[in-house]
Amino acid sequence: VRRCLAISPDGRFLGMGTPAKPIVLIRLIDGSEFKRIEGLTSPAHALAFSPDGATLLTGGRDQTVRFWNIATGQPLSGSIKHKSWVEAVALTADGQWVASGGQDNMIKIWSSQDGKGQKELKGHTGIVDALAFSPDGKTLASGSADKSVRLWDLEKGAELKKLGVGEVFTPGTPT
Repeated sequence: VRRCLAISPDGRFLGMGTPAKPIVLIRLIDGSEFKRIEGLTSPAHALAFSPDGATLLTGGRDQTVRFWNIATGQPLSGSIKHKSWVEAVALTADGQWVASGGQDNMIKIWSSQDGKGQKELKGHTGIVDALAFSPDGKTLASGSADKSVRLWDLEKGAELKKLGVGEVFTPGTPT
């Protein structure tokens, strides 16, 4: 059973979170195991690769988002805490900003370099379990157990649009 998956930007590796805690990196070319990342304190619920593929982000039951060096399998400095389990992580295309969401119904935006510049986006009333940045890094989409998808303006830290179950968003239409 796999808890979460991510493919490296160069398409070389598949990262898989497992119930027993390690992250397993698989070579996609032949399906062989490349590395196990063993230092997690709880199973990962969310994974994301950095744009250069050198770093993996994890989020999970320990309420923390951590950075891992792919080559060494070792943790890097810097992490961010939530008030409950982390269920989703995402990075901007330039790797400068991280979004994390979880069972605290909150989204945190922070610098991948120093963990500063943090914003909290509030509005969901259920677990935030999906996040995706726009290519320019100015908009974030979030999905939640509250059956909504929200679009956020990251410069303002404000909600742009809320979509409920069955609603369709057409790009270019007024919000």
